[in-house]
Amino acid sequence: MTAQANNNSAVVPILMASVVCAAVSNTIVRRIALVPLKHYPYLLTQMQGLIYALVYGSILFHRYRDGAVTVEMLRISKRPFLWIGFWDSLGDILGNIGTSHLPGYQTPLLAKLNIIFTAVFSNWILKRTYSLSQVGAMAVVLCGSVVSILPSVLGRILVAEGGDGESASTTSSLFYVGVYVASVAPTALAFVLKEEIFECHRHLNLDIFVVNTYGSVVSLAFTILLLPLASVPGIGEVPLRELAAYTRNGLDCFMGNDPTPADDCTGSPLAPLLYFCINVTYNIFILALVKQGGALLTFLTNTVTFPLSTILFTLPWPLLGASTLNRFVILGLAIELSGIVYYQHASSKSARPEDSSSTTTNATTGKSAERTYLLTEEQGRSQYDTTLKPDPSALST
Repeated sequence: MTAQANNNSAVVPILMASVVCAAVSNTIVRRIALVPLKHYPYLLTQMQGLIYALVYGSILFHRYRDGAVTVEMLRISKRPFLWIGFWDSLGDILGNIGTSHLPGYQTPLLAKLNIIFTAVFSNWILKRTYSLSQVGAMAVVLCGSVVSILPSVLGRILVAEGGDGESASTTSSLFYVGVYVASVAPTALAFVLKEEIFECHRHLNLDIFVVNTYGSVVSLAFTILLLPLASVPGIGEVPLRELAAYTRNGLDCFMGNDPTPADDCTGSPLAPLLYFCINVTYNIFILALVKQGGALLTFLTNTVTFPLSTILFTLPWPLLGASTLNRFVILGLAIELSGIVYYQHASSKSARPEDSSSTTTNATTGKSAERTYLLTEEQGRSQYDTTLKPDPSALST
């Protein structure tokens, strides 16, 4: 068991480093892919879902044939995946819509609100509790996000007071900020639901590609069913009777053609295909870290990516060019980083002293019959009260 714990202590940091690299690349390439497909974010989401289902399904088949996936794993209840698929698809659609209309550096800052949403859903679903210091740190992260969007808020006030027409663009920017923030909550909820599935089936040591495949198939179905969202004013404004033509034009744009005079599909299909490859890799790393370290630790690891992504957007990327960071973005970045550091400090202080003296074991081994939850939050991972308790040092990063 000690060897298993030592192996876990090595795997978690490697997964965290992999998530950081993949997440930075994913954030930048996603924004690049949405330049040619700015008017067709639904198509990007649908093709992304199709690729997920095919790639993850193929991997699952080979792992089942090799014996890594058992029949018992495949027979788990499919009902939770209906919710996971719905929330994942809704989050992806709204996220792509918001991203296509916002500067690249803005979305990494807003994405850090997932820490707050994850904590709320973890408390609701997994019954995790948080100290007053942790809640205060989340409030600091929220303040950082608010500061970063102050230019849009101030521009909206100018419009309300009869400002010039140029300020109207900031009103639109603020609307898409709201759309993007609305995408963060369902994404966080889907991650917590996935963690719940892993915890409910610890006796099976559930393979990540079972969860990946089932979730992606259902998500693909919901992505198609949610296509009428393109008719919602402000989001797509495509008449229902023109949805078929909208889809055909999107496919034409994906192939690099300009289906309408308003489209400029330069960069397709290379940019979207590159995004799909990086995104699949990123999601494999993400779900592996969710299994090993928990959803909140995964989101905390992702927080390392947002200052890197924000800074890297100042470079002259193809199709995007270079962004200029205003003082509000820089201030918001600093506030969010301080909130994250404070949260990690508060989490380490709230860890139970007796856990550190316990005998080591791997939390994913299959002896669940004697286990009861000790809903202790330590870097977002739940511990278990067993005759052999897991050593927090095995989870150190």
